Amino acid sequence: MHLSFLGLLLGLYATSIWADDGDDLAQYLASFHTMTANFVQTIYDANHQIMQKNIGSMAISRPGRFRWQVKQPNSQLLIADGNYLWIYDMDLSQATRQKLDKNKMTSPASLLSGSLTDLKSRFKVTHIKSGADTFKLEPKKSEDLFESIELSFGQGKLNRMQLMDNLGSSSLFEFANVVMNPTIDTAFFQFKPPKGVDVIHN
Repeated sequence: MHLSFLGLLLGLYATSIWADDGDDLAQYLASFHTMTANFVQTIYDANHQIMQKNIGSMAISRPGRFRWQVKQPNSQLLIADGNYLWIYDMDLSQATRQKLDKNKMTSPASLLSGSLTDLKSRFKVTHIKSGADTFKLEPKKSEDLFESIELSFGQGKLNRMQLMDNLGSSSLFEFANVVMNPTIDTAFFQFKPPKGVDVIHN
């Protein structure tokens, strides 16, 4: 189950959009530089049967910093400080550190925390208006891991993100207690492995 979460969480990076609908999305994303929220992630298989639910919290600080923590059913933490990404599996007492490559990072957290100028080359954006403002992002390259991504905003706040992969499975993130532009100390995005934790450097 750990791999299911990490595979979906690390399976996406936003590298850039613009165009008419892209400008609309850029306005939403430009309205905040930091954000905190709680989330429920529901993972579905190709038959839309629920495979797993994860409950946790997230924080981002643009550009390049995020803290994404799963609290239930298993404890897992992803932290990016702008230079390195840490993946800490508390149950396994193992932490992995890897250099952040802005050209290869592929996570929802990176999408939200990345530079707005990095949204241009990878996605075609369609603005869907269905109650909340929803934007559908479709990769321009057929070899992309994802078929589509949808971001939904209500009252100016991000409240939903859905990822569809090329195998038909999907992951839905629903956000609550969203706070836009809070003050977040950069130390919140630093990670020091606890004593006794096995550290792997990639």
